[in-house]
Amino acid sequence: MSESHDSAPPPPAPPPAGVWERLKEHKVMQWTLAYAAAAYTLLHVVEMLSDAQDWPHAIVRLLSLLLIIGVPVVMTLAWYHGARAQRHVSGSELTIITLLLFIGGTALWALSRNHGETAHGVGGAIAAAPRASELPSVAAGDKSIAVLPFADMSEAKDQEYFADGMAEEILDLLSRIPALKVIARTSSFQFKGQATDVRNVARLLGVATVLEGSVRKAGNRLRITTQLIRAADGSHLWSESYDRNVDDVFRVQDEIAGAVVKRLELSLLDPATLGGSPTGNPEAHSLYLQARYLVNRDTLEDLNRAVQLYQQAIALDPKFAAAYAGLAYCHGRRIANGTNTAEAFATTRSAAEQAIALDPKLPDGYVMLAMARMQYDRDWRAAAQNIEKARALDPNNVPMLHLAGHLISATGSLAEAIGDFRSAIERDPLNPLLRRYLARMLYYGGQYDEAAQLLRGVIASDPGFPAAHYELGRVLLATGDRQAAMAAFAAEPSVTWRYIGMPLGLHALKRAAEAGQALATLVANSSGSEFQVAEAYAAFGDIDQAFHWLGRARDQHDPGVIVIRRDPLLRSLEHDPRYATFLASVGLTPA
Repeated sequence: MSESHDSAPPPPAPPPAGVWERLKEHKVMQWTLAYAAAAYTLLHVVEMLSDAQDWPHAIVRLLSLLLIIGVPVVMTLAWYHGARAQRHVSGSELTIITLLLFIGGTALWALSRNHGETAHGVGGAIAAAPRASELPSVAAGDKSIAVLPFADMSEAKDQEYFADGMAEEILDLLSRIPALKVIARTSSFQFKGQATDVRNVARLLGVATVLEGSVRKAGNRLRITTQLIRAADGSHLWSESYDRNVDDVFRVQDEIAGAVVKRLELSLLDPATLGGSPTGNPEAHSLYLQARYLVNRDTLEDLNRAVQLYQQAIALDPKFAAAYAGLAYCHGRRIANGTNTAEAFATTRSAAEQAIALDPKLPDGYVMLAMARMQYDRDWRAAAQNIEKARALDPNNVPMLHLAGHLISATGSLAEAIGDFRSAIERDPLNPLLRRYLARMLYYGGQYDEAAQLLRGVIASDPGFPAAHYELGRVLLATGDRQAAMAAFAAEPSVTWRYIGMPLGLHALKRAAEAGQALATLVANSSGSEFQVAEAYAAFGDIDQAFHWLGRARDQHDPGVIVIRRDPLLRSLEHDPRYATFLASVGLTPA
């Protein structure tokens, strides 16, 4: 019997390899890691060369995007060639690579386009632009500019104060040029962080050109990029990038301001207008910018911290005139926020005088000294002299125009005061405080329609802005619209100003009991509002109490006393002999 053998069954098929195993088989990860290492090295070499040779930052940005697009291309090549060392390019491989390059190119175009749009937006990054020699000059009559807040492009996003300070200091330099209309910080910085089109911003601010930029700070190195844009069509008039050390920041500011002046075809009567470093100490300058940033936030806590920073800057550089002027301004804002003491005024006066002694060409010191002379000393002549010195140095200085309006309303022509406030608003059109004060001057002059229109505009743009409803209520009372006036007083968001307005509205409506209660509430909360209590008593016809509270207002250095000769609510006092005596006690004469 023969032996038979059955054929052996085939071995089982190996299980399909997982994705990770197949990636390792095709050496995709090895290729990708090798590519990443090479790309990283290349990028840093190019970045070092860019810093050394002052290349435009767009070169590094473009290379970064190209290297990112290369990642999926390398992975595709590894898949086809990593395991089998395949030398020819298959149709499927070519299709995938073509598709990846198309997608990457589209994404690169979209990013570049979006970057360009952001550069046209407020505070966005700056896109590459043609050189100045390739650009048209702005029309001869277009001599107006807004400097927008610079974007902080630092990796840690911790240099906002420095970026803001750069823009502000360039704005300050440009504002010294009489032939150039420069929009003040209060208005131009309202668009900070918004993706608003530059042309729309220019329309709102009433300017023909806009300067925007970005700051990238890393250690002791700065990259500052700026561009000047014509508002009419959004075209670039000039752009430039600067790679410098922090020590050169003032030179860069001068260069940027000088380039703007050149592009706008302006002539400098004094070439030194744009020159001069405020301090040779970079650390003192950094402290100064931090303090200025906090002052602009205008809370009592920020102001107190700013005082400390200004003092530290002065300790590092005792000849830092701008720091003394900033310290004086900071104390002035603290006074406006309620620190109305002899010590506060003395500190303001001392810091302002020191700023003037160190730099007689710095207008800010004269402005703050004028404020102290007017509000505390009531030395109207000295205040006027300091205002005129500041005006001669910088006719576009908005705080000077603001203060001049108040001073002239107290001692001179109401029409001139209105003119100064109009000039201030022309340079700071979105500043609600200036519009509120102009409305008050118009109210004093009987121009009720324009005053009401201005105040309604302030309320529409900022319903919570203090005293706007109160001021509107006074205007409406003067026109005889008592119900509307009462509604405005009741709608006032500031508790203090609502206390001040309610007695006036209720008294006008002849609601005697309620008016008396409202007046008692005002008296109980009268600290800092002594002048307004005097107004209320005068409106109620209680002349004796009105003079009593005027005396208290004078002794407390209440700034309301400045406008006593213009105030319609005090007309009932003018024929009393005590009125002229009171005016004499504060250095004024009857109108």
